[in-house]
Amino acid sequence: MRAILLFSVFCAAWLLLVVPELPAQSLPHRSYSVSEGLASSTVFRILQDSRGFMWFGTKQGVSRFDGRRFENMDHYKSLYGRSILGLAESSDGTIWINSYDKNIHCFRRGRLWRYPLPDVRHKAGILQLAVGADDAVWMRASNVRLLLLQQDSLRLMHSRDYRAYLGDSVNFINSIYPMPDGALLVSTDRGVFAVRDQTVRHIFSEAVGSRAVHAIEWDNRGNAWLGLEGEVCRISLTGELHWFSDPQMRNKKVQNLRADSSGGLWLAGEALGLMVIQDGCLLDMTDRLGLRNVEINDLLIDREQNVWVATFGAGVKCIPEPWLANWTVDDGLSNSYVHQLAEGRDGRLWVGTFNGLNVLDGGSMRRVRLDQNDDPAAAPLERIEAMTVDSAGKVWVSMLSDPVYILDQDLRRYPHDILLADGSTTAPNFLYTDPRGRLFASPYVGMIRLKDDGTEVWEQAPMLADANIHGILHLPDDTVWIASSLGAVRVAGGHARHFRVADGLPSDDVQAVCRDSSEAIWLATARGLARYDGERWTVLTTRDGLSHNYCRAIVTDPMGQLWVGSTRGLNYYDGKRFVHYTSQRGLIADEILRLLPDSRNLLWIGTAEGLSCLPLNAARSGGAPPQVYITSVQAGERIWREPRHISVPYDSARFSIDYAGMAFRFPDGLRFQYQLLGLDTSWRETSAGSRDFTQPLPPGRYTFAVRASLDNSGWSETPAKVSIRVYPPWWQTVWFRVLLAFMVLGVLLAGIIIIAATVKRRERARLDIHNQMLQLEQQALNSSINPHFLFNALNSIQYFFNKRDALFEANMFLSKFGKLIRLILEDAQKEQITLEQEIKRLTLYLELEEMRLEEQITFTIDIGREIDAEHVKIPVMIIQPFVENAIWHGVAPLEERGEVSISIKMQDSATMYIEVRDDGMGIDNSLAAKSEEEAEHNSQGMALTSERLKLLSRLNALNISLSVQAADAANLRRPGTLVRILITL
Repeated sequence: MRAILLFSVFCAAWLLLVVPELPAQSLPHRSYSVSEGLASSTVFRILQDSRGFMWFGTKQGVSRFDGRRFENMDHYKSLYGRSILGLAESSDGTIWINSYDKNIHCFRRGRLWRYPLPDVRHKAGILQLAVGADDAVWMRASNVRLLLLQQDSLRLMHSRDYRAYLGDSVNFINSIYPMPDGALLVSTDRGVFAVRDQTVRHIFSEAVGSRAVHAIEWDNRGNAWLGLEGEVCRISLTGELHWFSDPQMRNKKVQNLRADSSGGLWLAGEALGLMVIQDGCLLDMTDRLGLRNVEINDLLIDREQNVWVATFGAGVKCIPEPWLANWTVDDGLSNSYVHQLAEGRDGRLWVGTFNGLNVLDGGSMRRVRLDQNDDPAAAPLERIEAMTVDSAGKVWVSMLSDPVYILDQDLRRYPHDILLADGSTTAPNFLYTDPRGRLFASPYVGMIRLKDDGTEVWEQAPMLADANIHGILHLPDDTVWIASSLGAVRVAGGHARHFRVADGLPSDDVQAVCRDSSEAIWLATARGLARYDGERWTVLTTRDGLSHNYCRAIVTDPMGQLWVGSTRGLNYYDGKRFVHYTSQRGLIADEILRLLPDSRNLLWIGTAEGLSCLPLNAARSGGAPPQVYITSVQAGERIWREPRHISVPYDSARFSIDYAGMAFRFPDGLRFQYQLLGLDTSWRETSAGSRDFTQPLPPGRYTFAVRASLDNSGWSETPAKVSIRVYPPWWQTVWFRVLLAFMVLGVLLAGIIIIAATVKRRERARLDIHNQMLQLEQQALNSSINPHFLFNALNSIQYFFNKRDALFEANMFLSKFGKLIRLILEDAQKEQITLEQEIKRLTLYLELEEMRLEEQITFTIDIGREIDAEHVKIPVMIIQPFVENAIWHGVAPLEERGEVSISIKMQDSATMYIEVRDDGMGIDNSLAAKSEEEAEHNSQGMALTSERLKLLSRLNALNISLSVQAADAANLRRPGTLVRILITL
């Protein structure tokens, strides 16, 4: 038979001697119910998902909590069934939800999906969900059935019933517990079974046999815990059994077990309340949470080691500091203003307040009256000014305007007058016992040492004669540090050194002094902390993370941790950053007046509103920055859940972005920084969990990033981000601009084409008119040349007819003249004729001139063999005028026979060379011999000929060049004339 009675006696002794204070006090916690946003005050299940969000299955749906806000999902948000009894998470982050009325849901990527169960829907309600190592979903049904749902896809689910494998003797399945190796532990009313595939094995039979097991838990040391009726069994890795019980647990089922990281085990059950097993002792937390007669449905310990308690009708309780206890006047304090603390040699705690002395003894707080009047109504104000415990264990207490009282271990009080050098008495405001047992006192200013037979002034620090003494630190080498209202004094080897602001202190008002594990001296001042390493002072203020610069107390505990009390909370310093403890984390108040680490590793905290106690082994550093997530983005009427990318039109570019940092221990200490890349690169700090962009963002691409910090933990290394694209209006889009550019280009091109066509048409009309004019000019020139030739020819005919014996010549001349006239008339309207026609007409003309001049001239026409005279075309009468000039102005004036030669050859394949040569008097002699009128006529003829060649070049696109020079420049009498014409065909 187990020694339950002996164990109970042991636990009671532990409660009285080890931690006598904690059980009787209210436990700091936060309560969440409907008024805070919870869907219902009746909560059945609690789950913390892989990202840190808290999920609560309630009587009115599911609530997700980020530490500040609840997001509720009920039947109005596609949730079929309200009473949520099961919550579980798959490895991919899917949250599985079941209601009692046989509906299964999953929450994935911000959406809620419903999956109907197989044919068992109408037969049983689902009481619990669990996800195994292979992501198989296990369900515990109310009809003693165990179901396994294996999803081949999101819509295909299969089930297997393990009811037959557990045996007919099993009447009820109490809980299921998935193991990392893929097995499922099932606690029943006939013991514990391990289920793997289709194999069922009875386990822990040597411990519990076939007794009913209601809960199973594994701690971080590998121990298995089993909750039974009236007791708890721990099974170690070696198989060793340890049983825990208590009279309060008798006949009560342990239905919930949760192990914390410090080795504690939290347990709850129907009519059991809330208890914790810590260091081998059972502590009842029910009354400390105000949960007497309240049913507890579930327990959970989150990653921050906060304890969550789900209740029926009382909401959810969160215990951020399970071991932090508080005392106020309701717990026995005489007054809530606690500014003096001292530990007696017997371990009792002495508490001095603004009105009365208190002692914590035997688990209870009680007042110790110092005056001789036992009538409380007539007792005067007992303001405790100073306390110390001497080497004999006696407690010295000083009150305002009263003598010092000495209390022995039996709380008998003895008045004691402190005499000054002038014989007067004083009530000191500071008392201190050094390591050698010597007592020191400060009568408001200065310092004196107390003796049994009198007093004497302490001469080692005369500079403190006018200072208020606040604290003394006595080092093993007899070095003494004194904290005062006029700075700090170090006394070593009979020499004193005074440190003030000029020496590096932030303030002369030094409230406390201590030394850390590195032997550095720390001072708490009215303007921050000062650290002295033996050579120089280093100042730490709120800029370094201190909660407030007015520091009232500073101590180092036995573990070397530094604790600082300020007017805005308690600070723990780990050498790198400060961690804050405030009323939000369970302290009774933020204004810290006194700190005292005791011999049991407890830190006592005197505040302006009561007394707090914190186990030092529960102190934690700031840790890593909290995870931060973007939970939703709203633009216009549309909401995105947990988005990564969103796109909105320009007229919906007003955003509201919600984000959450996973911090439940100290949610009010959570801070955020955000930035909107694309608009601003700077980080902006805020304590709000949302950011509204009321002004529409300009079209473009943006990235919203947010990071979090908690309790000076630094900022998240990987911020949460969402990319935002704001589409521009259609008239600002690239495709519209491209289209507009094409349209403008098309219009410009069309305009250019129209203008070019118009210009071209006008140019063509102008060219047509010009060509007509050129043709008319050509015809006019032809007409101007032909009459001149006709005039000469008619003169010749007249000459032959006047000559009596020249009738035959006249007829022949007239016949040739007629042919020539016919050719001239035929070619008058032509621009070009063949070379053969030109030579034929030119031959007729030369023959006529030869007959007219009675063989005074001879002519030759030489055509190169390479020229095809029948097909080569040249302008009309291009040679005629020069031949005529050679005859009339070169040969005719001579008194002897002259010669005219015409040579036509190809200079190259594309250039025709025409040469008209005569051996007459030459162009210069001809012009000099003629009258002025004849010279003017010849000049106009040559000008007309040159103009005609220019017109022919422009009209027919021919390149015609002309040169006129002396044929034989060395012959001064008859130099002759040479005309060269080059025609590019």
